Amino acid sequence: MGTPLIAFRLSIVLFTRIPIIAPQGLGFAFAFYINRQKEKPDFILLESARMFHYAVNYYFKQKTTMTPSITFIILYSLMPAALMFIGGGLASIYQPGNQITSATQHFAAGVVFAAVAKELLPKIGAYHDSIALIIGFSLGVFGMLFLKWLASRLEDLEQQKKGLSWGLLTAVGIDLLVDGILIGVSFLAGEKGGILIAIALSIEIFFLGLSTTSTLGARQVSAPIRLLASFILALLIPIGAGLGASLLIHLPQTVTNVILSFGVAALLYLVTEELLIEAHEVRETPLITLCFFVGFLLILLLEGLAA
Repeated sequence: MGTPLIAFRLSIVLFTRIPIIAPQGLGFAFAFYINRQKEKPDFILLESARMFHYAVNYYFKQKTTMTPSITFIILYSLMPAALMFIGGGLASIYQPGNQITSATQHFAAGVVFAAVAKELLPKIGAYHDSIALIIGFSLGVFGMLFLKWLASRLEDLEQQKKGLSWGLLTAVGIDLLVDGILIGVSFLAGEKGGILIAIALSIEIFFLGLSTTSTLGARQVSAPIRLLASFILALLIPIGAGLGASLLIHLPQTVTNVILSFGVAALLYLVTEELLIEAHEVRETPLITLCFFVGFLLILLLEGLAA
C-alpha cells in the first residue's frame, strides 16, 4: 500500500508544479540546443534563451496565482447550485409548511443584511468616493427594478396552464444568474464577506428550487423534466459567479467601488423586496420575526469569534 500512496502523492505534486517546471524546462532545452549547435554559442542567443525562459516562467506564474481565486469563488457558488438542485428533487416528496418557509426566509434576510452591513459597507466607506457610490448604487437599484419588471412581464405573457412555463423558467434563470454574480462581486469585499453572502443566498435558493419545481409539478410536468430544469437552472449560479469573479482582476479602485455599490444595492433589494415580501405572505408570528434578528446576531457573533 505504501508504493501506490507515494506514487499518488508524487503525481499530485508534479501536477501542481507543472506550470512552474514547464517553462524552466523549455528555457533550459532551448539553451542546451544552442550549445549543441555551436561550441561557442553566441552571447545574444544565450541571452534570448534566458529571456525566453523567464518570460514564459513569469506568464505561467501569473496564471497559476490568478486562477485559484476565481476557482475558489466558483467552488463556493456550487453550494447554492447544489441546494437549488436538491430543493428541486425534494419538492416531489416533501414540501415545507408556510411557517417554516417564512421563518427561514427571515433568517436568510437577517444574514444577508448583516453581511452587507459588516463586510460590504465598510469597504465602500473607506474610500469616500461619493461619485462611484452614487453611480453603482443607482445602477443596482434601477437594474433590480428592471429585472423585476421583466420577470413579471414574462410570466404575464404565459398563456398555457399546463406544461413547461417558459416565462417562469426565464424569470428564475435571471434571478439565479444575478445571485451568482452577486456572490462573485461580494468577494471584492474579502473572502469572509463573499462566503457569508454565498451561505445566505444558498438558503434562499433552496426554497426557490422547492417552489419552482412545485409549480412545474402543478402544471403536470413529468419528474425527469423537472429535475432536468432544476439542474440547468442551477448551472446559472456558478456561471454568474464566474462573471462576477472575473471583475476581481486588475480593476481600478474607482471601478471596484462602483461594483461594490451595485452589489450593496442589489443585496438590499433582495432582502427588502424579495425575501421579506415573500416571507410576509403568510401570517407572521413573533417567533418568525425573531428569526431575522437571530440571523443578524449570528453574523455579529461570528465576526467577534473571528476577531
